[in-house]
Amino acid sequence: GYAVRELDGALISEDKAPLSSAIHGPPARCTPQLFELKKGGAGARVFVVTRAHTLASLQGDNVAWSRDEALANAQDPVFVDAAPKKISRKSKIPTFSQRLTLQLEACLGFADGLIDSVKDVFQPSQASKALKKKRNAVRYGFDKIAVVVNNEAGRVFGLEMDTGDVRWSALVPVGSKLTQSSEDEVLIVSKTSLTYINALDGSTTGTDHIAPLDALVPAATLKGRVAFLGVNLRDDGASVKVLPESAEPQVAKSLQETPTHFHVIRDGVVRCFRVSSTTEAVEVGAVVVAPLESDEIVSVAHPDGAPVSTAAHVLGDDALLLKYLNPHLLIVLTTSKGGESAPLLDVSLRAEGEDQVAPPSLTVTLIDVVAASVAHRVVVPHGSAPASATLSENFVAYTYWNAKAKRSEVGAISLHEGLIERFGLSPFKVPEQSSTRSSLTAPPPVALQRTFALAKPVLTISSTRTQRGVASKHVLLGMEPGQLAALDRRALDPRRPVLEDDATKAQRKKAERELQEGLSPYRPFVPLVPRQMVSHTRTIVGLKNIYATDSKLESTSLVLACGVDLFGARHTPSGAFDLIADDFNYALLVLLLGAMSMGMIMLRRAAAAKNLSLMWI
Repeated sequence: GYAVRELDGALISEDKAPLSSAIHGPPARCTPQLFELKKGGAGARVFVVTRAHTLASLQGDNVAWSRDEALANAQDPVFVDAAPKKISRKSKIPTFSQRLTLQLEACLGFADGLIDSVKDVFQPSQASKALKKKRNAVRYGFDKIAVVVNNEAGRVFGLEMDTGDVRWSALVPVGSKLTQSSEDEVLIVSKTSLTYINALDGSTTGTDHIAPLDALVPAATLKGRVAFLGVNLRDDGASVKVLPESAEPQVAKSLQETPTHFHVIRDGVVRCFRVSSTTEAVEVGAVVVAPLESDEIVSVAHPDGAPVSTAAHVLGDDALLLKYLNPHLLIVLTTSKGGESAPLLDVSLRAEGEDQVAPPSLTVTLIDVVAASVAHRVVVPHGSAPASATLSENFVAYTYWNAKAKRSEVGAISLHEGLIERFGLSPFKVPEQSSTRSSLTAPPPVALQRTFALAKPVLTISSTRTQRGVASKHVLLGMEPGQLAALDRRALDPRRPVLEDDATKAQRKKAERELQEGLSPYRPFVPLVPRQMVSHTRTIVGLKNIYATDSKLESTSLVLACGVDLFGARHTPSGAFDLIADDFNYALLVLLLGAMSMGMIMLRRAAAAKNLSLMWI
């Protein structure tokens, strides 16, 4: 424990202490400094570092200055809508009273907005501009709250995505993890407790005490809140327990109808489990991703869960290329130091001075955790960290450092189930396609692969996300020295045609069809132009991860880059096709409409007078 006392030994209570430990955490280190006063005598100031990474200088009972550094290295954001839902998600169709209430609010809001708009057209003030900006953020869903946690500091924050302000903060146990439990609630998972926090104001809504767990798996959604399964691993399987315990009957019924699957990565092995009861989990199988002690897992990626607008891609000849859409796919990136004997190794891949020794490598493993099987595997010679991967729909992109070429490279993999020919689908011919898919019986995907080189070292990679998945997909690259770039996914498409001088007529015709899809000819180097920099001229210090979420506009994706600095921005992969610019000249539009209306009235009167004069002839 700790205590704060005066120089004479008197104890200072918490409410009178200059720096509250309930907000900033208990002090971790203190450094006193003595100095002489001009009027004579001695004084003292204390430099304090708290457990929650708050720096402060205290002099007497005053705080000379304080600085909160807990936002540095905050990770794992959970995005929550800031505006509360007017209609419950339990019923998709609003009731009659709810419709009347919404219509009344819309009428009142329209009248107020119309009056304010007329005033702002001719005399816009700074207050009206700020209010309009806030209204647009609420209307278009730009005001989401990003809940982030700093594990080392034991502190969680609620950040406003439209302004970057800290809405609230709270202390949590050190080493806690963050997950979402409902639409407006997050769950803090520590070794001994589960704490539910309201994501809108940071208030604690409930706490459950638990025993230490090896994993926490979402099981079912009951009354808007997610019920979890606490997992404890064993050599022959795993034992599970429903959390909270009151939801056990509903979870048991849900698991009997639809079993759930989860995986745990331990000691270089991905263990896959199937849960159909509320007490036991059966191990389906395991996949070894790091067979040697020197092998290291450097990155793990899951599907981003973005909506899929179409399950097939239309080719240049009107054929359909079916996407391989598997929500249970897992990507594991493993680095190997090499050095083991490789008598059959290709001469071009051998390390210098070693004829029969394998070089360092990076292994990209795609695992179906339901069947515990490898869907695809790629070994990249001379690949090393930093390495990162992202999975969006059927597209996999991973970055790594090529130690031999001394450059960053990005690999792209496109997964497909098959192809329907141009005339294979018509009103009179329907191919045999199952409405359901099982990982236990489905064949492995067809993988198309290509590698590209980049001019700058890449630290991390991610993908944009929109509300319906209609807008173009962009790959987000975090590059040194802390820049954020957006690259069109078509630039990394493995199907980019290769045009050669000695190509046959059939190959050229195929390449022309692929060019009609918007694919450019294949080039090993991918240029990065300044217009692709989302961070513009800013530098994000210590950039580690990039996250993206959708807004209410299909054109706009909200991006959050985390590191020592936090950087948030709105990105439009296909342009702002459904949004009017903030500097749109509304006054000119009103004047043009008014002039056209007056012109129509004058022309109508002139035409009526002319017709009347012609009748008197």
